[in-house]
Amino acid sequence: MINFKGEEGIIFNFRSVAIVIDEGFILLHKSNKDDFWSLPGGRVEFGEKTEDTVIRELKEEVNVEGKVLRQLWYVEEFYKYNGENYHEIGTYYLVNVDDKIKEKYIEYKGQDGEKILTYKWFKIDEIKNIELYPKFLKEKLSKLPENLEKITHIHEG
Repeated sequence: MINFKGEEGIIFNFRSVAIVIDEGFILLHKSNKDDFWSLPGGRVEFGEKTEDTVIRELKEEVNVEGKVLRQLWYVEEFYKYNGENYHEIGTYYLVNVDDKIKEKYIEYKGQDGEKILTYKWFKIDEIKNIELYPKFLKEKLSKLPENLEKITHIHEG
């Protein structure tokens, strides 16, 4: 995994993210240790293409097959999590998944190492009412870009 702490004490993450949208709903997940939702995905392995990362992570965490449709965003993000400062590069892909997790009104369980993950579909027009990180997603998910966009996001607080 491409994740390390630099001499300055900042943790660097290289993450690839799946944006799974179906019938006006978006698939989000959260860890049993967190009080917020985020998009599924995970850290890129050395020598791994970022689009392969999202497919691998969906298979490992919730046992579904995915297909990358296209990349939407290249994101550079600065944030604090569990008392640590992070600098993260993220590649965000629009992904289609098989029918195993397309039922909208139930939760799906997954696992990432020792963390238990809860996957849940949310109506895109209602995500403004939930705690979702990174925050720029609340605006950007309602109108996906036609071309690849670069986003720099600094999370304060």
